Amino acid sequence: MITTTGIYAGSFDPVTLGHVDLIERAANLFDRVIVAIGIHPTRKALFDVEERLALLRTAVTNIPRVEVDSFSGLLIEYCRAQKATVSSDHGHMSNRLEEGGRTESSTQ
Repeated sequence: MITTTGIYAGSFDPVTLGHVDLIERAANLFDRVIVAIGIHPTRKALFDVEERLALLRTAVTNIPRVEVDSFSGLLIEYCRAQKATVSSDHGHMSNRLEEGGRTESSTQ
């Protein structure tokens, strides 16, 4: 059985109802959704990473198949490590094609 994994990446500083709405929609489309906080070394955040992780986990606690994580470095490397099928970061959707591992991008 093929499972689909979607990654929704962002700063989530702070998480909003709009974020939660998109996460709920993604949970209806994918077998597994990872909400990933990108750690940017030079950007000053309102909340630290641990606080944002806690806030996100609370916000998605009742949404099935959703995981919360953080990453540093390139989003594409994180997606590969998680074997993601689709990723989205603030309006840009990337779909990894199975044939040859090519990537298509489109703005949503």
